[in-house]
Amino acid sequence: MSTRRGQQITSKFILLLFFLMAVTSCTDNNSINIGFVGSITGRNSELGVTARNTLQLMVEEQNKNGGINGKRLTLVIRDDMSSPAGAKAAITNLIKKDVRLILGPITSAMAEPTTEAIAGRHVLVMSPTMSTDFLANKDDNLLRTATGSSRQAETIAERAFSLGLGRTAVIGDMENPKYVNSIAQRFRTLVKQFGKEIPIEIKYSSSQNTNFNDIARKVAVKNPDSILFITNGFDAAMLAQALRRSGLNDARFFGVSWSQSNDIITHGGRAVEGMRLIALHDYGNVDPKIAALKKKYIDRYNKEPSFIYTRYAAIFKIAVYGLEHAKSYNSNQIKRTILEKRNFNEFGREIIFNRFGDAKEQYNLVIIKDGNFVSDN
Repeated sequence: MSTRRGQQITSKFILLLFFLMAVTSCTDNNSINIGFVGSITGRNSELGVTARNTLQLMVEEQNKNGGINGKRLTLVIRDDMSSPAGAKAAITNLIKKDVRLILGPITSAMAEPTTEAIAGRHVLVMSPTMSTDFLANKDDNLLRTATGSSRQAETIAERAFSLGLGRTAVIGDMENPKYVNSIAQRFRTLVKQFGKEIPIEIKYSSSQNTNFNDIARKVAVKNPDSILFITNGFDAAMLAQALRRSGLNDARFFGVSWSQSNDIITHGGRAVEGMRLIALHDYGNVDPKIAALKKKYIDRYNKEPSFIYTRYAAIFKIAVYGLEHAKSYNSNQIKRTILEKRNFNEFGREIIFNRFGDAKEQYNLVIIKDGNFVSDN
């Protein structure tokens, strides 16, 4: 009797197991995972949180409209903790979970660990903000919609020289070395060509206990007429405050796209008024989709999004196109599908990929006026 009862229990357990397997299989077959890797904590978190929030809104909207060919999208979020090691670990974790498409990371400091993590793996990474020249013209499984970072140096130099400036100090955060070095090197070349001067160049690491007042004093001794910040937004704000306190009240400030987060206004206050920065968002773009997305973002999260929201919204739409038109959830086919189309227009911005999966664009300059970013083009 006990043997028969044991057999009955075993049979019921096996049936239950098969049922659970069938349910799990059904769920897997009717959903598509998209990964997101970004700096949700750390010094770049203002950008990472905006990117994550935007993607959550976009995924919800896509699912309301039927998902991808009837399948729901699921956003799988991983925090890179604003560190290269964190980015590599996050991407590796998503790959192990069989996520074939990843959006991010955000900063160029994550470029090398990203390429290391995805080399030879069945995954496609798409980043709208990693602009380092290190990634240019490589036939790999990474697509970008950000122009090479050295072009930022050209845009800033052209504006600075047009204002009659000729003695520019350069301050760079070596937590993002390839990005900093490519911009600084190109800027040096242009300064030399135009007969201008870099009286001092300071490199520091934001992961260490940096004394911004010491940096400001070293810069002030050289009395430059302008300063180029190749730093994150928070550091640029702190440096601007320290530089103004050091007596450089008339010096013009310039910042790269990395600096152009909302942190620079929040923490910089009056010290950053009049500062010009590279913008990856066109503040003159009146596309109604941008206004609608911004309103939806503010309604949901009760705060202004950083400039990065339109970048992630656009690359999400490109990813959706690839998923909808590829023959399967295969990273190579998704990449091939996107590159065959090549030309996209999302949120009023034209994006054209070359055969390597890189895109070129014209950088915009913004100026901070009354605590707001205003177009300076």
